[in-house]
Amino acid sequence: MDLQLEQFWNFVAKDQTLALQLRLFRLMCLTLAVVCLFVVLPVNLFETSLPLAVNLSDITLGLFGVYCYSQSCRGKNRVLLFLTVLILMMNPVWFLNGGINGSVTGFFFPIIMLPLVLCRGRTRWLVVGFVVLDVSALMLTEYFFPDLVLRLNVRSEWFLDNFTGVISCFIAIVLVVWVIVTSYDREQQQLSRYAKELAVSEENYRSVVENAMSIILRMDAAGKIIFINRFAEELFGYKREELVGRDIVGSIVPTISSKGESMATKMSELMRSPEKFSLTENENICRDGRRIWITWTNQPIYDEQRQLREILCVGADVTQRVALLEQLRLTQITMDAAAEQILWTDDRGRIIYANAAAINGMGYSEAELRALTLTELATDFPAETWAERWLGFKRDHFATFELTQRFKDGRTRPAELSVSYIQVAGKEYTAVFIRDLTGRRQNEEKRLRHEQQMQHLQRLESLGLLAGGIAHDFNNLLTAILANISLAKMDLPANSENHEVLAEAEQASFQAKSLTGQLLTFAKGGKPVKAAVNLELVIRDSTSFALRGKPVKSAIQIAPGLLLVEADAAQLTQVFHNLVLNACQAMPDGGLITIRAKNRTVTTADNLLVAPGDFVEVTVHDAGCGIPAEHLDKVFDPYFTTKSTGTGLGLAVVHSIMISHLGAVTVESPAGGGTTFHLLLPVSQKIPMAVPPVEPPGTPQRHRILIMDDDAMVSRVLGKILGKLGYEVAMAPDGETALQSYQKAVADGHAFDLVVMDLTIPGGMGGKETMRRILELDPNVKAVVSSGYSHDPVLAEHQAFGFKGVILKPYTQEQVQAAVRKALE
Repeated sequence: MDLQLEQFWNFVAKDQTLALQLRLFRLMCLTLAVVCLFVVLPVNLFETSLPLAVNLSDITLGLFGVYCYSQSCRGKNRVLLFLTVLILMMNPVWFLNGGINGSVTGFFFPIIMLPLVLCRGRTRWLVVGFVVLDVSALMLTEYFFPDLVLRLNVRSEWFLDNFTGVISCFIAIVLVVWVIVTSYDREQQQLSRYAKELAVSEENYRSVVENAMSIILRMDAAGKIIFINRFAEELFGYKREELVGRDIVGSIVPTISSKGESMATKMSELMRSPEKFSLTENENICRDGRRIWITWTNQPIYDEQRQLREILCVGADVTQRVALLEQLRLTQITMDAAAEQILWTDDRGRIIYANAAAINGMGYSEAELRALTLTELATDFPAETWAERWLGFKRDHFATFELTQRFKDGRTRPAELSVSYIQVAGKEYTAVFIRDLTGRRQNEEKRLRHEQQMQHLQRLESLGLLAGGIAHDFNNLLTAILANISLAKMDLPANSENHEVLAEAEQASFQAKSLTGQLLTFAKGGKPVKAAVNLELVIRDSTSFALRGKPVKSAIQIAPGLLLVEADAAQLTQVFHNLVLNACQAMPDGGLITIRAKNRTVTTADNLLVAPGDFVEVTVHDAGCGIPAEHLDKVFDPYFTTKSTGTGLGLAVVHSIMISHLGAVTVESPAGGGTTFHLLLPVSQKIPMAVPPVEPPGTPQRHRILIMDDDAMVSRVLGKILGKLGYEVAMAPDGETALQSYQKAVADGHAFDLVVMDLTIPGGMGGKETMRRILELDPNVKAVVSSGYSHDPVLAEHQAFGFKGVILKPYTQEQVQAAVRKALE
C-alpha cells in the first residue's frame, strides 16, 4: 500500500514547486473560511433548532481557515495544524448527521486524500494515521455507545446532509482540479527541463570528448572507425573525415607489429570476445610513419538483441612509458650483466636489491641478501657508524671508501665501495658499487717493488759514479806504481832478491788492479763490446772454472733451441763466475748448483725492469742457507757483505753488467729454500764473429811517439817505458798542446808515428775530441787511446773513432809494448 501511495505521489506531486503547493493550500484555507462563515453559518442561524455548538463550530472553522490563510501568506505553512482542526471539527458533524456509518462513506476518501497530497514524509503518514485512528474511534464509539449519537429533526438532517455533501464535493473538485493543473504544468516543465538537459548534456558531451586529453574512438562490429575526437586527430595526424569509414587495421594500427604479431588476427579476437580485451596495450602507427604505444580501454556496446553494435575505445599515449620500461629492462639486464657487485640500500642500510654479480659472488641467495644490512657484509664496518655515514652520503651525495668484504663462506677480500645517494618518489636510497681491490692491491705492491727497485738502481748509479771516479784516480796511481815496478824489474837480474821483491809488489798491484776493475765494471766504466754470444758455452766454461777444487757440483739444463744473446762474452763470464763463487760460499760443505737457461718473451704485463721483447732467461739456484729477508734489498749494493773476507763488489758487478747489457737480474730466497738468481739477457740475431789469430810481435823500430796525459807521473813513467823500448817520446798535458805539437811536427817534416792519448782530461780537451781534430789534419794518423775509466763508448768501439788500439790503466811494460807494436804495424 505504501509503495502504491508513493508511486501515486510521485505521479501527482513529483517535481512540483513550493509556490504551487502554497497556492493550493491558500485556496483551500480561503474556501473553507468563506463556506463556513458566509454560507453555512447564515443558513444555520435560520435553523433555530440547531444547537449553539454547531454555529460555534462553523465560526471556529471559518476563523481557523482565515488564520491559516494569513499564516501561509507570511510564509508559514501550517498544513498539519489545518488538517487536524478540520478533522476534529468534522467529528460533531458526523455525529449530528446520524452516526459515522451514515456519513463517513460520503467524504472519508476526500478527507484522507488531503494529507496524501499536501504533506510529505513523516508528516503525511502522521496525519493519515490520525485520520484513521479518529474514524476508528468514532466507529467504536457508535458501536459500543449508540445512545450518544444524536438524531435531529428532518430539517436539520437535510441541512447537515447538504453541508457534508458540499464539503465533500468541494474537496473532491479541488483535488481533481489540482491534479489536472499540476499534471499539465508538470508535463510542460518536464519537457522544458528535458530539452535543456539534453542540450546541456550534448554540449557537455561534446566539450568533454573534444577537449579530452585522451584518444576517444568508436568503431563498429566490422572494425571500421566511425568516430575519433580532436586529440586523436592531432596525435595520429589524420583529419576525422580521412579515418571515418576505414578499417582500423592498416590505418592507425599496423598490419604487422614490430614484434612480428598479426594485428588483424588480434583485432578479430577483440571483436569476438570484447570483454576479454577490456584493457589492452598495442603498437599504433601515425600518418608520418612514427610508431607509438597506446593503452586502450575498450567498452562494447550492444543492441536490444545483445548483438555487438560498436566498441568505445579510450586510449592514452604510453610511448614514453614503454620506452622507459624498455630502458628499465635494459638497465636491469645491464646491472645483472655487470661484473661489479651492485646493491641498493634504504636509509637504514638494509639491502633491497642485489644484482646477479653480487648474488653469485657473495654466495648468498637473493632472499638472504635482502635480510642483511650493508654493515653485515664487511668485517670493518660497524653498524653503529651507519648513521654517521648516512649523514655524509646525504651531504655529499657521493662517497668512496675501502673496507674488507666478507662472503657467506667466511672468505674476505679488500673492496672499494662507491656509494651514491638517491631520492626516488620522496624516499631515500643508496646505490652501492663494490669493486674487488685484490688486483689493485697486488699491482700497487708490484708498483712499490718497482719503485723500490728503481730507487735501488738510482742509488747504485750514484754509488757507481762515485766508485768510477775513485777507480779512475786510483788507476792512475796504480799505473805509475805498476809501470815503475816493470821498469825496475827490467834492470835487475831475474834471480836477484830485489827482483823477487818487485815481483811480489807487482803481484799486489795486479790484485789492486782486479779490485779496480770490479769497481769500474760496477760503475759502468766501459761499454760492453757486444756480439752474438752462445750463452751455453759461456755458462759451462765459467762454471767449470769457478768450481775447480770446490766440493760443489753443478747441474746445467739448457733448453733446446736456445737463442744467441747480444752481449760481451768476457763480462758475462765475470757474471757467472761471481754467481757460482757466491753459491759455493753459501754451501761450504758441498751441494748442488742448478743452472737453467730457456727462451722467454717479455710483455708489459710482466712488469719487469726490461723493455718488452725476446730474452734468454737464466736461473742460478743453490741449496745453501739462503739470504735473510732483511738483506734481500741490499745484496746488489756495493760493499755490502756478510762475509768476513768479502769485498761486497761481486753481486754489485753482476748487477752493473746486466744493466749495461739492457737486461735484468733479480733474487729470491725463501726461508730454508736456498737462493735463486734470475737473469734476463736480450736475444741477438747476429752471427758470432770469428776471433782473428794473434800475430807474434815484430821487432821494435825507432819511432816518434806523442804522449798526451794530464797526470805528469803517468806521462813520465810511460815515457820511460817507451824510451827503454827504443822509441822517441814527446809529451803534452792536454789536447790543445798535443794538437799544436802534432801540427808543428807535420810542418817540420817529422810527423809522429803514433799518438797515445788519455781519454779523459779534466777541464781540457780529451782524447776523443783531440783525435777528431788530428784526423782533420792527418787522416793517416795512428793513435792509441788510454784510460782507466770512462762512460764514453770510445774504449769499446775505438776503431769507429779512428784509434788503432787501447791501453787500459794500470798497465805493465809488456802490455804497453804489445799495444804500441800492434798499432804501429
